[in-house]
Amino acid sequence: MKLSVIIPAYNDVEGVLTALNSLRALNMGGYPVEYIVQDDASPERDLTNLIPPEIASTQRNENNLGFGGNCNAGAARANGDVLFFVNQDVYGVREWSDYWANMLIGGFDEAQVGIVGSRLLFPNASIQNAGGLIDALGQPFHRNLGWSNPHHPDVMTPCAVTWTT
Repeated sequence: MKLSVIIPAYNDVEGVLTALNSLRALNMGGYPVEYIVQDDASPERDLTNLIPPEIASTQRNENNLGFGGNCNAGAARANGDVLFFVNQDVYGVREWSDYWANMLIGGFDEAQVGIVGSRLLFPNASIQNAGGLIDALGQPFHRNLGWSNPHHPDVMTPCAVTWTT
């Protein structure tokens, strides 16, 4: 199984490089990985000239497509069996455990799953996202938002959610 890591990018080349370098330092569980940066017609700089091709395949949209369109443009170039979308402001992934790729991809093997979301932490290590649910009024909310223990079983145990970021 091949993993395509897609970073929808806009302007912030330093952030994109930080995210890429953090991801590339991870143990990917032996899975082959391709890194794709999709530049959404950044007005400040053309990222295709700033991201070395040996680090990631970078392509620039002719026109700004917005976040969803830019994600789709990156996905259209992907060759992986699993697409892993990472925002350009993600950092600190070097602190992830060595088995994260197996957990991510394993979610697709264990059940009929279409999307697997990861736990996201704020810089202070509190929970930013551990999946989302819909309340009785039909409003979305983040499970465990702001919890201070990122290792609590409620955020460490895989579960079904209504949506993920």
